[in-house]
Amino acid sequence: MKKTLDNALLFWYIYNIVSDETLFETRDMKLRRYEKQFKEVSKWAGKYGVKVKLAWGEDDCYEPSEKTITINSRQGPEIRYYTLLHECGHVLIANHWKDFDKEHPMYASSTDLRTAKSKAFKVSIVAEELEAWKRGRRLSKKLGHKINDEKFDNLITENVMSYIKWAAVGTEPY
Repeated sequence: MKKTLDNALLFWYIYNIVSDETLFETRDMKLRRYEKQFKEVSKWAGKYGVKVKLAWGEDDCYEPSEKTITINSRQGPEIRYYTLLHECGHVLIANHWKDFDKEHPMYASSTDLRTAKSKAFKVSIVAEELEAWKRGRRLSKKLGHKINDEKFDNLITENVMSYIKWAAVGTEPY
């Protein structure tokens, strides 16, 4: 029994050294990884002139006019990281607006209040939210980061459903 356990530990040790994958990741290791990935994505946002700030109890958002992403610091490191990816998706959309607008020729950028109440406007907002999540996931992969796809997908569902409810009945999406 002792030899089997020693061999298993030796295998685990060698595997972790020669591979980027971790067979066994403690909770602390996982939290540190998400914190590290958060910093790397924050640095990436800086390339677009966007500052990332953590704020206790604030709504997560990207403010293009201020070039600022605010992330609610009450969330754990993993959710903060996923949320930052999403907000960076909005940065990517804003910096490539013509492409997005061509694919979604609705009214997402409208300042006309009548248009803002239209179904087409609401659909375009939901489309932008989905696109921001999609681009955030691609950014994570591009940076070589790890995400838990199931948790990420659940977060997408939870957040996008709040926008769908807003679009359908007018409740605030946050």
